[in-house]
Amino acid sequence: MNKFKRLLLPVTIVFAMSAAVPSVSAAPGQWDYIGEESVKKYGNTWDSGGGNWKVSSDRYNTVCVNFELWEYDPYDPNDYIGKGTICPGQSKVFNVSGFTDGGGQAELFVKKTSYTSTLTRLIYHD
Repeated sequence: MNKFKRLLLPVTIVFAMSAAVPSVSAAPGQWDYIGEESVKKYGNTWDSGGGNWKVSSDRYNTVCVNFELWEYDPYDPNDYIGKGTICPGQSKVFNVSGFTDGGGQAELFVKKTSYTSTLTRLIYHD
């Protein structure tokens, strides 16, 4: 039984230490996958910590779409960030650093300006 305790203690310590280390989703300079959605006109709101935000069109979409990127603000008018056109399999990157709020987050959403009666699958990375 004494040998068992000597073996169990180091294993327990290693496990406890690994559980205490926060996980990192991506290394600096790499994209973090945030999510994806099908959009007709307005997309859902997604959180970004600032920096660059990438909007991609799923490769299985059938048309190129025009869109605008906005930062949602519940108390003031929403902030316009920029616009773009993406075709299936393509991406557009925006710098959203200046759009974070007091909590250090930017709440971003897409507004499609073409093909608004057709669903378009969009993928987001931060």
